[in-house]
Amino acid sequence: MAEQKLLLILEQLQKSASTGRNYASDIHNLNRYEDILEKIMLLYKQIPNFNQALLPPNDKIAYVTPKVGVNAIIENEKGEILLEKRMDDKAWGVIGGWCEVGLSPEENIIKEVKEETGFDAKVNRIVKIISRTPNERYLYSSYHILFHCEIIGGKLEKSYESEEVAFMKFDEVTNWHYDHKEWIKSYLNAKT
Repeated sequence: MAEQKLLLILEQLQKSASTGRNYASDIHNLNRYEDILEKIMLLYKQIPNFNQALLPPNDKIAYVTPKVGVNAIIENEKGEILLEKRMDDKAWGVIGGWCEVGLSPEENIIKEVKEETGFDAKVNRIVKIISRTPNERYLYSSYHILFHCEIIGGKLEKSYESEEVAFMKFDEVTNWHYDHKEWIKSYLNAKT
């Protein structure tokens, strides 16, 4: 818990220093913000298993903001939910991914469903927006838009990101990706 709080503080400091650097009007203040950003990086490196690649981009003009992901709940007529067994952690999760620039959230989730399952989908509604704070697994804040979608075409095909893609009952899954079990449980509870 202390590590999670530290990650949140470091992310907030990084955002403030990046913004200060971006708006600094003289070389002295610019150097101060650069120095603060270097010290923040030194603090990150004190965290066990730190991976700098997991940090949000921090270039000369960036304003550090949360990452945005989209995910789809798709059910079949038996009440099973379309899930993927992910290659990265070998766990079952909701179809989805990080948003790409230039696409709306709806366009992003339609693209993700097609890429990860082979199905064409349409968006029905937003189920929930989930907020994650930095933790030992993800060193940044993120928002995840959970959509209810339905299949309108295509055929089931797994992608290179998945070991398996299948419709499954909630109770059949024992190995969930990160917090996806809670996402689906929240959705199912809201239906009843």
